[in-house]
Amino acid sequence: MSSATAVVVLVVTIVVLGAISFVAFNSLVPAATCAPADSPACAKITNYHDVGLLSPFKTAQQAQLISFTAILSSGETATQFKFNFGDGTTLTTTSPTADHAYTNPGTYLVYVQADIKGVWHDNLNAIPSVQISASHIVDTLGAQPGTKGVIDSNTSSTTNPSGVLATSQSLTLTAEYTSHPSNPAYSLVDPHFITSGGTLGTTTNTLLAGFNQSTVTATFATAGVYTVTWVAGSQLTSSSPILYQNYSWTAYVSSPSGAAIVPPIVNDPHPGTVIAYEYVPGGGLSEDPNVDYETAGYEVILNVYESLIGYNGTQAIDSANGYIPEIAQCVPGSALCGQDFPTEPAAGETDLVAGHNYTFVIGDYSHFYDPATGVSWPVYASDVLFTMARDIAMSSDGEATPGWVQGQSLLPGGQSTYDKGLHYPYNSTPWNIFQHVLVNDSAFCPSVAMTNGMGYDGCVTFVANGSGEVGTPQSWPFFLELMSAIGSGIVPAGWFSAQGSTLPGWTDYKTYQGDHPDLLPGNATSSSGASFDAAVSKIGNTSWDTMIGLLPNNEWGNVQYHMAGSGPYYLAGYTIGTSYTLEANPSYEPNPSCSETYLGQTNYCYPQANSYAKQIDVTWETDPTPGEAAIASGVADYQGQWPTTQTALMLQLIEQGKANLLSFPSISIFFFPFDMEFSAAAASVYPTGPITAPADFFNYIGMREFFSTAFPYSTDQATVNTVDGVQWGFEYGGVIPQGMGNYYPTNISWPDTDPTTNLTNPASPAYWWSQMQDKNSIYYDPEVAACIAMTGGCQLPFFGQTGAPNYDQAVSLMTQKVAQFSSGAVVIHPIDINFIQLVLNSLFSPPGQNPMPLFTLAWAPDYPDPTDYIGAMYYPNATYTYSDDYALLGGNQTPACEGYAATTYSWSQLLYWANPNQPISQACQGAAFTVMTNAEFFAATDLNLANRALVYDETEHIAQKLALYVYFYQENEVYVTAPWVNTASIDEHVTIGGGGDVEWFWLNGNHLASATAEPPTG
Repeated sequence: MSSATAVVVLVVTIVVLGAISFVAFNSLVPAATCAPADSPACAKITNYHDVGLLSPFKTAQQAQLISFTAILSSGETATQFKFNFGDGTTLTTTSPTADHAYTNPGTYLVYVQADIKGVWHDNLNAIPSVQISASHIVDTLGAQPGTKGVIDSNTSSTTNPSGVLATSQSLTLTAEYTSHPSNPAYSLVDPHFITSGGTLGTTTNTLLAGFNQSTVTATFATAGVYTVTWVAGSQLTSSSPILYQNYSWTAYVSSPSGAAIVPPIVNDPHPGTVIAYEYVPGGGLSEDPNVDYETAGYEVILNVYESLIGYNGTQAIDSANGYIPEIAQCVPGSALCGQDFPTEPAAGETDLVAGHNYTFVIGDYSHFYDPATGVSWPVYASDVLFTMARDIAMSSDGEATPGWVQGQSLLPGGQSTYDKGLHYPYNSTPWNIFQHVLVNDSAFCPSVAMTNGMGYDGCVTFVANGSGEVGTPQSWPFFLELMSAIGSGIVPAGWFSAQGSTLPGWTDYKTYQGDHPDLLPGNATSSSGASFDAAVSKIGNTSWDTMIGLLPNNEWGNVQYHMAGSGPYYLAGYTIGTSYTLEANPSYEPNPSCSETYLGQTNYCYPQANSYAKQIDVTWETDPTPGEAAIASGVADYQGQWPTTQTALMLQLIEQGKANLLSFPSISIFFFPFDMEFSAAAASVYPTGPITAPADFFNYIGMREFFSTAFPYSTDQATVNTVDGVQWGFEYGGVIPQGMGNYYPTNISWPDTDPTTNLTNPASPAYWWSQMQDKNSIYYDPEVAACIAMTGGCQLPFFGQTGAPNYDQAVSLMTQKVAQFSSGAVVIHPIDINFIQLVLNSLFSPPGQNPMPLFTLAWAPDYPDPTDYIGAMYYPNATYTYSDDYALLGGNQTPACEGYAATTYSWSQLLYWANPNQPISQACQGAAFTVMTNAEFFAATDLNLANRALVYDETEHIAQKLALYVYFYQENEVYVTAPWVNTASIDEHVTIGGGGDVEWFWLNGNHLASATAEPPTG
């Protein structure tokens, strides 16, 4: 049964006609000149407005096929149907179901008529709206900008206004760019409005953070169905064709006596409190910003700890205009820094940037708050150094904690043989860290920022000339994005020290609760002072090793589940693995210099105090049923991580008016990692079934290729990633996701079909199974013969995630195909463990001790650049390579392999291994891997963006031949909220909402944010 047919069968049984009610037209007398007679604008009195129109979701993406189904009253049959999709497209058909894909982002009204015994019935009293967003799949070049639009008001309403009007009434519309093209070669064009009918007023254009925001009023004199379009897009050059990315609205204009259709107002039943459920068995790993490296825990950190700056989700990442100041007074490199600090001490310094030196001035408005004592105190530059020292010290822990994000730009490369590899791949000794993070250094910091009573609490200068091509220090070209990423939340030095989470050698000069500003080592106020130098000189290069060694259990002081931040909320309650409660921080103040107002909200300047919900109650569920019941009964405001297997219930609640749905493409990727030297002994702790596969089972290229090509991608996309017409994810390949501009390689044939039995096609698992048995093949695998001869075959566990039924379905599909194409010689035993166990096993298992030979995990973006993905998934000793350190690959590095390079980047060597016609043999996979990673180190800091993209393209060709992962899907974020929640207030930018996290202080809706707010009027 096709998915479209399945939708029809499903929803006919669950639709509740009229559940989403509207204020109907007062009277529907057609105009005397109305023609043709069956036009929706005529609205004949003889019509019966009793047709329901069903679509599987209210939001979709460009080019995504949407099924609309007309639902008739009981006992009625129709001879034909007429659909008007609201974008100028119509369809007449004998079928009650019509499929349609929208070209442009926009908000469209969909009208349907049914001919029942010669009389036209329609859905005039309940015209549904569908919102279309941009698609990464469509924009394969990353050449299109983001666009967004809202209906500000219509003649009849300013509250939840729709595009349904009477004649001579008007709509006021606003649209804006939300992002530059991610492909830096393309530039925005000047936008304008057009309409298929009616009259446009004067367009008001406002320039906000470099973007055009346009507002216009459209008035319609005659009945009909019209579109209003904001024409926008980008160009390669001024003479090139425009690549349009418009935003459109439908205007449905009735006969003169009609009135606008307005959805009913649904108020929050518990004003001032947000009740949320998230289907995350096990909850968060930690609430320490320098330790936590998973999305569940990070959501709490986002709401409690502020960073120096934040990514605003709207601009190019290499521009200061792409960021907003939080704790920092201004964003280095911005015009605001130049305005606030016109006298800059460093030669050549511009707006607090001097070459690779970035200076952040600390404003005096930010205050830490300790909920245990009710005491607050200012954030100082010393807190920033303490935070970064803690953070970056752990940048060499196998990239299992977020410190590598900032550390990669500040530290030189380390040596894997020094100090048991604890300072590799980055030289994270205390001395190196203190050389690259400077406090109140008069060479860079304006004197006014270091003067008491002037509104500032010092400044910090980062020397971002750390890593680059192996062995070659080089200025990091995109430093600001790293300072806005995960792991950058600023913590209080004194409070953390009092909680037992101090840094050895950092002496806290007071011994009480820690609710106070802290001085630097040596009780210094500047890192350029003699007392500071003397204190630092006593801190040995290995002094922090013990601290780093505590990380697997995260037992480093009392800050794992206790927090004292400066953000909009404080942590009021925490039940490990079960729930958390946030309350409004009484000491919170937003940055007064951040005042950019964007469409629909202050985007993303932090909100004013007392303007957001006062309490947040979040439950981490082990079963989705309570959250679903809470949404259905009108108790909960939000249900995150909705299981794909519950899509039918989700659609039912939406059709009944009990839920809203927001869907948009993300750059979060999901995959199955191979561990190349797993531990059967460690795996035996779990009820996995027999384990007879050898430890180095996945060290063989042929076996990894066999698993990669055995996965049934087409079946998975049709049955797991797409359910009842809702697309939860889409196919991709490689670690660079679709939507990251021209960095995503479109010229590589990643596996994307169901497996075949073709023995001559490398896209077939049958080919690889044959190659591994051929002693003359470069892919010969002696372990395969043993698997065939072994009773029961080679058996191994596949570790899935509790509470992820889509994973279970995908693993089941792979299990069947692997057994089929190996004729039973390879047997998978699926086992689910909770999210935290998966993370701990993956991130902290030493080489040879990971219990998971094959498992399910994902990567949500820390910042939107290839280095975030490549660093974690390809670099040696990284997040997904630490547990085996790709040890066996490294052991295969040999000069005997042609094209081998030991430590340096070479274009010729890169091309040699990237050539599709050059196979990578089992013996030379280490050589190819080394060439690949050397090239990636080079590309990380390459200022030539076109060359950078080309190098990444070639490295992904090598990765494809090495088959390092099975790429499961790239995610569409799907958020389900109560009907009173404004889904536009959910932050969609890629590093927060696109990573599955919610900044609760943005969430708004009728009565949602305040217990004293008056009901809205319309």
